[in-house]
Amino acid sequence: MASRGGGKLQLQSHTPRSNAPCHPVWRFHLLSPQQNSILKSNLKKILERLSDILTSYLSAEPQKSSASSWSFRQQKASERWKEARPYHLKCLIATEAVGQPLCWLCHEPAVIRCRECLPEEWFCGDCDVLHHKKQPLHNRECVIHGFSEAIPPTSCVIKGRDGYCIHEQACILPTVKAPDCSCEGTNFTILPGKPVILITINGRFDLHQPLRVCQTCQHQWTPDLKDLLRSGYWPASDTSSTLYTLDLLNSFQDLKVISPGFSRQAFAKLLEHRTKIGGRSGQINGDTLQRSFLEFMLHLRKTSSAVVLLSPAQPARQKCWLFQPMETESYIAFAETQALMILPFLRGSLWLKTLRCLDLWKPYRKQ
Repeated sequence: MASRGGGKLQLQSHTPRSNAPCHPVWRFHLLSPQQNSILKSNLKKILERLSDILTSYLSAEPQKSSASSWSFRQQKASERWKEARPYHLKCLIATEAVGQPLCWLCHEPAVIRCRECLPEEWFCGDCDVLHHKKQPLHNRECVIHGFSEAIPPTSCVIKGRDGYCIHEQACILPTVKAPDCSCEGTNFTILPGKPVILITINGRFDLHQPLRVCQTCQHQWTPDLKDLLRSGYWPASDTSSTLYTLDLLNSFQDLKVISPGFSRQAFAKLLEHRTKIGGRSGQINGDTLQRSFLEFMLHLRKTSSAVVLLSPAQPARQKCWLFQPMETESYIAFAETQALMILPFLRGSLWLKTLRCLDLWKPYRKQ
């Protein structure tokens, strides 16, 4: 209560004189409208400031944890992909538009598109035949029907009176350069020779071996096995009617080492699918592929002067793989991790049978 001597107003609590416990009773002055407005304004500013502090804290917290939170990074990556999805779809559809392209060689209306010849990807019919005569393994697309359509290398586009039409042509297998003729002639003609099937990582190609004819002495040359090997091909049989590229065999070896359960039939189906995508056709024999591959690996080991031998007297998970140089009688054991890497690939395959047939299998055991 206020004192009678003119002192300041004080707040006092009055506790009743009673034995029962009770809370103190406070008495307040009522604020004027001006003071009430000022108080509300200050309180509003304080709340806004607290809200800004809380918002900045919440926005900074995920950035702090993004470096260590895998789930948060995956979520943000999914969100970014989702945001960019419409733009990616628009760009993908735009790439399928044919438009009115021109040949980069003669600037005539283009009808063939080859993405492997970037940046010069558009060709007219004549320039396509001229350019891809030495590049028959390129995947080409024809646009004469208003959309992109894959065509094999044995097809070419010819412009006639009634428009464009597709004709068949013979494609020659790319090989090493032919040796000089003994007559020292310089006029040669390269003709399609014996048909040959070439299987690459992009599938099957039906081609012809080159037949070079000297116009001076009429001497004919066709590549033999040495020329095919130097060109990067490996025969599927002794007749060399089917060839595999070394890149294909090396890729198959890498797949068998990384994934030993990957079957040859699945790999053959993969190659057939890629053949179909390229506008070509034809089957690929998985058994022939594996037999040729094992023969290639065997000769590769021979050229390295080494043969890998398996000792059947020891458990499979021990250091039972032996390294025998062809010229010596010494044996060196592989590390256990290397043995486990190679063992699933060779177990149950024709590799060990081939070694037995060639008298290269010897049941040596590590001493």
